[in-house]
Amino acid sequence: MVVVFDSSTLILLAKITLLRDVTQRLTCLIPEEVEHECTRKPDLMDAQLIRALIDEGDLSVQAVDTPKRLEEQFGLDRGEAAALALAKDQEGTVGVDDKPAIRACKVFGLSFVTAISFVTKAQEEGILTPKQAREKIHRLDEHGRYHPRIIEDALNKVGEAL
Repeated sequence: MVVVFDSSTLILLAKITLLRDVTQRLTCLIPEEVEHECTRKPDLMDAQLIRALIDEGDLSVQAVDTPKRLEEQFGLDRGEAAALALAKDQEGTVGVDDKPAIRACKVFGLSFVTAISFVTKAQEEGILTPKQAREKIHRLDEHGRYHPRIIEDALNKVGEAL
C-alpha cells in the first residue's frame, strides 16, 4: 500500500511515536511542500524524526505539480493539495486528518486514512496492545483537533469507553 501524507497526519503520527512503525510497513511518500512544512523547525522532536526517516529512505520525498484550483476549490493549503495530487498520480491512499482535505478525497474518489485509523489498525494487527493504543489515542486527542465523538469511537474500538 502506498500512503501519501499531508503535514498534519505525518506530524501527529510522529508525536505519538507511531510514524516509524508505519513507514517500515508501508510505502510512504510526501510531497516536497510537506517535507518543508514538517522540517522547517529542526529543534522539534517530530521534525527530527521526519528528517531521520527521509534520510534513512523510509519516507520518500517527491516533486509534484499541484493545480492551484485544487487549493482554491477546497480551501486547502499547498501541502494538502500537493498530497492529494501526488496520491492521484501514484494511485495511493492519502494520509489526512483535515476535514476539507477529506472532503476533497471523497469528491475525487481517493482513499484516505487518518492518524486514528493507523492506531486502531495497529492494535487490530497486534502491533500495539490495547493499552498502548488507548495511550496513543489520548495523545492524539491532546495534539489533534478531533471531535470528542471520534475519540470516543476510537477508544471503544480498542476497548475503552470515555
